[in-house]
Amino acid sequence: MKKTLVLIVMQFALIISVSLKAQTQSYEYVPIVKEGLQIWTIDREYGQYNEQYSYERLALTEQDTIIDGKSYKKLYSFTEREFNIETATFVCGIRENENKQVFVASYHNQQEFLLYDFSLTEGDSILAESNGEYDLYFNVTDVDTIDYNGVERRKITLQFYNYAWVTWIEGIGNIEGLLMDWRSYTMAMDPMPNVRLRCYEHNEECLYSDFSFNESIYDCYTPLYTGLENNEFEREVSIYPNPAKDYFFINSSAPIKQLIICNLLGQKLKEYNTSEITSSIDIIGLNKGVYVVKIYTDKAVFSQKIIVE
Repeated sequence: MKKTLVLIVMQFALIISVSLKAQTQSYEYVPIVKEGLQIWTIDREYGQYNEQYSYERLALTEQDTIIDGKSYKKLYSFTEREFNIETATFVCGIRENENKQVFVASYHNQQEFLLYDFSLTEGDSILAESNGEYDLYFNVTDVDTIDYNGVERRKITLQFYNYAWVTWIEGIGNIEGLLMDWRSYTMAMDPMPNVRLRCYEHNEECLYSDFSFNESIYDCYTPLYTGLENNEFEREVSIYPNPAKDYFFINSSAPIKQLIICNLLGQKLKEYNTSEITSSIDIIGLNKGVYVVKIYTDKAVFSQKIIVE
């Protein structure tokens, strides 16, 4: 009897050991920079009453580029159903190191930018901003392992004080979009844009989706509100010429309080303060590429992309 009991205990211990070993082996880190074509579809509502909408798709290719002596994979922006590298716009380079950190960099300023750190564990902190007087940190409040279409990925939740949450999914990125900068939550942005990662596709297979923005659309390529951004924007603000070189002009139905030019990573490059309805904006010194112009009026905040030739 005693021998039988010992055998049962040993078998039970073996089953637990094998089970734990299988669980350990089932998880394997999934990098963001990997082989194949990856596509992110992002919906963005913004403005004083979320009355404006923009739609963008990002494609990370296996094409290499060198920025400031470091090797990156090329990321492109496009809005068509199918990705065509000939018509897409190059945005930036992305690289990932052996420490599970993901960096982006553009040709415009040659500055590298930490986008993700998937080595973080619960209780860790990550520096968001430092201006010499104080440091602002995001705290990792939760780390979970979730099955996404048969692949286990870590989901990391970060929090800035008590009001800003950021969620990263391993191998996919921010649930608000690949390039959504979590540091922006430390700024006084009112109202905050409502941004959602609709789909993530790897080699034409959709591995993540969120269709809650508009439940009448269940694909990864149809704009939710076709033409809304242009129609709303053109009634209030116009920018011309676009593409532009050295200067562009801006007309507004309301006085412009402030104008900011950012790169596609959200980094501020130029800032203008004015009270005019019509202004000439100097863009001498900006490298060729795509930028975002943010216009602040008493009525709303507008954003539009502009191409510098």
